[in-house]
Amino acid sequence: MGHAPIDVAQGRGALLEFVCDLGQAIRSRLRLPELPPQVCGELLQLARRVGPNGIVYAEDIQPQMVDYIEQRAQRENLRSVRPILGTATDPLLPPGVDAILIDDVFHELDDPVTFFRNASKSLKPGGRLGVVDFLPGGGGPGPAPEERPDPKAVIAAAEAAGLYLQKREDIPPFLFLLVFERR
Repeated sequence: MGHAPIDVAQGRGALLEFVCDLGQAIRSRLRLPELPPQVCGELLQLARRVGPNGIVYAEDIQPQMVDYIEQRAQRENLRSVRPILGTATDPLLPPGVDAILIDDVFHELDDPVTFFRNASKSLKPGGRLGVVDFLPGGGGPGPAPEERPDPKAVIAAAEAAGLYLQKREDIPPFLFLLVFERR
């Protein structure tokens, strides 16, 4: 972390579409988390998109970030945001989640297989888990080149956790999106 989030105009729009649409209309009770929230940029947009009956779980492992998210959601009057303090191996999400967005954290996971396995337990049948991260190599905004995961490593970890790859999309010029479902 420690870098500014990418602007929607630079490619985050596809991520919001993944989470909000899932190939269909937004349901009035959509439940989804963002892991971790990019200091509320996408989080606020997601909360507005799911509407008053939806829920956006904003998980982070840093208590100060969870506090910040809670304060920001209150200030923005976003009652659909539920901050959650997770752990490095378990996001501690409730069951019945429609979609999970894991945004720019793969390089921080000590045990990605366990993390994916625990996160996917929260998905309802047909739910999806999306991973977005920076493409390997340098250039542009984002983490240092050595912190950018190879998408093949992300896919291998997710498959070892019992997920299968449904979709891969490069989001030019710097990002990739992987969408998984439970087996």
